[in-house]
Amino acid sequence: MQLTVENIHQPQNIPSKLELWIAADLQISPVRARQLVSIYLMNYVGDLLHGDIPDELVARDKDVFWRVPVILSGGRAGRIGVVGRIDVHTETGKLQLYDSLIAEIKANAHRLVARATPEPIA
Repeated sequence: MQLTVENIHQPQNIPSKLELWIAADLQISPVRARQLVSIYLMNYVGDLLHGDIPDELVARDKDVFWRVPVILSGGRAGRIGVVGRIDVHTETGKLQLYDSLIAEIKANAHRLVARATPEPIA
C-alpha cells in the first residue's frame, strides 16, 4: 500500500527535519470505499464507471482518505482503463467530489472510448 502526504509546507532556505505522525481511525474499509464510489458513479455519472479497490492512503491536512481508482469498463471489452481517482474519508465515508473532478473523469472516459476499437461480432 502506498501512503501519500499532501499539503506539507517546508520553509525555504532553512534546514529542516520532517517528522510524520499520522493517526487514522479506519472506519471505512477499502472494499466499502470502492462500493461508495461505485454507487455514486453509477447513479450520477455513468453506468460504465465503477470504483476499484484502493491501494493508496492519502494524508491531507488533518484527515486521511482512501484514494479510489475510477475504472471504465464496457460489455465485451471488460476493463478499459483508469479515468480518475476519488478520495473517500476513512472515518466518515464522505466522497471528496468537485465539479472539475467529475468533468475530468467524464473527459478521460470519452477519450478512452474514442480510442477503443470495437471488435466485430462473429
